[in-house]
Order: sequence, then structure tokens, then C-alpha cells
Amino acid sequence: MNRYFELVFYFFIYSAVGWLIESIYCSVAAKKWINRGFLKGPICPIYGTGAIVMMVFIAPYSNYTDKWYLNTLIIFGLGMVLCDIVEFITSVVMEKLFNARWWDYSGKKFNIQGRICLLHTIYWGLFSVGFVQLIHPVIYKFLSGLISPSLRNNLLLVFVTIFIIDLINTVRNALKFRKFSVKLQRYSEKISKGAELFFSTVGNKMDAIQYRSTKTAKDFSKEVKEQLLELKTQFKSFQMPGKDRITKPTRQIFRSFPYLEKGLKKQLKLLEDLIYQIESIFTDNDDEMF
Repeated sequence: MNRYFELVFYFFIYSAVGWLIESIYCSVAAKKWINRGFLKGPICPIYGTGAIVMMVFIAPYSNYTDKWYLNTLIIFGLGMVLCDIVEFITSVVMEKLFNARWWDYSGKKFNIQGRICLLHTIYWGLFSVGFVQLIHPVIYKFLSGLISPSLRNNLLLVFVTIFIIDLINTVRNALKFRKFSVKLQRYSEKISKGAELFFSTVGNKMDAIQYRSTKTAKDFSKEVKEQLLELKTQFKSFQMPGKDRITKPTRQIFRSFPYLEKGLKKQLKLLEDLIYQIESIFTDNDDEMF
């Protein structure tokens, strides 16, 4: 049982260390502080998960042979494969849960579905070598001499309690974001189908252009604009500062994962362009068409 407690304890330790390193890295690049994490607290669970994978599945191979360079190559190879698996599965699960892509490596060479890429795979391999051979032995020795098992278990109780509260609160806000994302996706599909029908009927110069046999083209455009305005207003509420305890954590999610906000803005822009095309056809040539 002590072994399991130890693993959970180091999960939180390395989740916090990973959060700190990545937040500093992103903050330097952005020239402003960025809380680089899914949760509100100073923790990135993916790093803690990666650390546990290394401790359980990779560390035992640190002395697999009597040649240090072979051990290093084994650790490097295992680190690339196993950590990629963790990152890929995490991406898939979060996308299924929240209907959004949290990171995307599509712009990088040799990627798989934009979830993992060769460059980050190499980083994982290098980090695995550094972690197993240098970082963890030093931290383990330091914390073992500093923290007794009883103190560790008490700290673990505090960590788990705070983590659960933070996780519940963050998931609640992420689900609100998911609801908006699903709504936008369904609406985009609806508009695309309606626009396809609209453009096909325009080509036939019909006297009464209809949508679903009951609405004229102008009614369709008006409805689209009204719903788009509603979506844009809701999207802005996620970004604007305010006292809403739900909105603030959602803004943090956008700051931590810029790809989310970028993707939503792209979808909204595509809808705006589509509406403009529809409007221009029957407003600029109103006399010809009606």
C-alpha cells in the first residue's frame, strides 16, 4: 500500500513541477504570465501521469545491462513510445469528453492526427533519460530524507482533497464550454446544409426561394444572422472579464490552450463568410431575383 501512496504522492509532485516549467516557458514566449494548465491550481496532470509511467515502466531498465549507453538507449526508446501513448490517449479522451481539440500538432512534420509529432516524441525520449537517470533519483533522495511516510500521507490527503475540488469545478466549466462547442458544431452543419440547398435553388432562378419549404431566402438569412449573433455573444462572454465564477475559469482554459479559442473563432468566421455570401446573392441582385 505504501508503494501506491508513494506513486500518487509523486504524481502530484511532478504534475506541479511540469506545470511550473511549462507555465514559465509559455509565459516567456508570450511576455505575460500564463497559467498553463487545464485545472485552476498549479498542476498539469499529464506530466504527473508521464512521470508515473516512467517510474513504473521505464526506471526498472535503468540498469538493464552493464553498459550505460545501452541502458540510455532503452530508456530513450521506451520514453518516446510510452509517453506518446499517454499524450495520444489523453488527447482522444479530452476531445471525446469536451468536444474540442486541446492541442494540435498538425502544423508540425511527422504528426499523427495532430495529437503527437516527431519533435515532441524526441523531447519525451530526452526527458525520460534525464528524468530516470538524473531528476528522479535526486528528488527521491531529497524528499525521502525530508518527509516521513506519515507526513507524506497527510500531505497526500490535502493534495487529493484540493485536487478533487479543483477537478470538479474545472470540469463543470469545461462542460459549459462543451455545450457551446456542440451547439456551434450542430449549427454549422445546419447552416451548411441550408446554404447548399439555398445556392442550388438560386441557380434555377426560382421566384420563391424556399428553405424547408416554408421560409424564404431572406427569412433564412435573417434567422441565420440572429442565431450567429447569439453564438458570438455567448462566445464573448467566455472572454470578457467579469465577476462570473463560471466565466473566469473558462477564460483561463482559453489562455492555457490557445488552440481552443482559435478553433472557435475560425468556425464563427466561416459562418460569417457563409452568411455574407447568402446575403449578397439576393440583396445585391434583389430586382433580378425576386
